[in-house]
Amino acid sequence: MTVAVFNETLAMCIDADLSAERAGKELPEHVFSEAFERRMDEFFANRRKEREAASAAWEPPAAEKRKPRGIKAKYWLIAAAAVLLAFAAVACAVPEIRESVAGFFIRVFGDHFDYEPEISQEGIGRVYGFTEAPEGFFVDVSAREGNMIVTTYSDPSGAYIKLCQAARGFSGESVNREGCSLLEREVGGRSVTLLLGEEFSHAAWVEDGYYFSISCSPGFDESDIESWILSLGAD
Repeated sequence: MTVAVFNETLAMCIDADLSAERAGKELPEHVFSEAFERRMDEFFANRRKEREAASAAWEPPAAEKRKPRGIKAKYWLIAAAAVLLAFAAVACAVPEIRESVAGFFIRVFGDHFDYEPEISQEGIGRVYGFTEAPEGFFVDVSAREGNMIVTTYSDPSGAYIKLCQAARGFSGESVNREGCSLLEREVGGRSVTLLLGEEFSHAAWVEDGYYFSISCSPGFDESDIESWILSLGAD
C-alpha cells in the first residue's frame, strides 16, 4: 500500500465519521477485513524498512534500544482519525451560548445576540412610554401591532431612540453586537442588560410581565440610557 492510498483511506474514514456526526447518527463499529489488515501490515512494514535503511549508518547503544510495540495497523488508523476528528469538530463548531439573564435568554453568536424573553402578559393592557421625550428628540413614529408597540424618537441630526414594549407571543429580537460590550446593571430595581458601543447601544429588560428594549444610534452613554429607563411610566 502506498502513502497516497493510506491517506485516501484515512480521509474516507474521517468523512464518514463527520457525515454521521452532522446527521446526528451513531456510527456502527467498523470491522476491518483480513485483506485490509494484511495491506496495512505491509504498509507499515515497508515504512519500517525504509526508516531502518535510512538510519543504517548509525546504531544506538544497546541500552537505548527499545523493543518495537506490536500495535496493529487498524489501531494506528483509528487513533489518527480520532485526533483529526477532534480538531475538525473544534474548527467547524459555531460559537453559540445561551445565557439566562434579566428574565430572558440571550443566545450569543459571533456577530449578534438573539433575545428570547420570558413574558407573562397575554396582551398589552398598559402602555409604557417616556414621561418626557429625551432632550432634543421628538416622536417620529409610533406603531402598535398585536402584541408589540414600537415608538421611534428622532432629532434633527438623524439620531434615533427606539422604544419597544412586547407582550406574550413576541418572538424576540436580534441585535448586532459588533463593536459593543455587554453589561448587566440594576436600574431602579430592574435587571437590565446593556449593549454599549460607539455606533449603537441597546438595553433590554422584563418588567410587569412585559419585555422592553431601547435601541439608539449613535451609541449613547450608559448614564443617558439609565435615565431614559427611569423616566418610563405607564398610562
